[in-house]
Amino acid sequence: MRGLVLFLALICAPWSVFADDRHHKDHDRARQLMRSGEILSLERILEHHPQVRDGRLLEVQLKRRHEVLIYEVEFMDRQGRVVEMEFDAKTGQLLRQHEEN
Repeated sequence: MRGLVLFLALICAPWSVFADDRHHKDHDRARQLMRSGEILSLERILEHHPQVRDGRLLEVQLKRRHEVLIYEVEFMDRQGRVVEMEFDAKTGQLLRQHEEN
């Protein structure tokens, strides 16, 4: 699971499935942001949120909202509920948690 989370952290910027060149650019940009210290790795952020690690990771996106980079993480918990959490990608602070119906 940790390997999957780290992999997703590197490629989590949203992209079009059909835009192969854009995929590579987004992947490189996310990696560059991590290396420069502008964002934390998703793995590091999730170390403090075992409910995500213990669940089944469904989707991760890195988004920019009002000049703030945000990890949007969707996972299924042990009870089968789909939960979405948003984290400030720079600080790791949990910004929002929402259970989907």
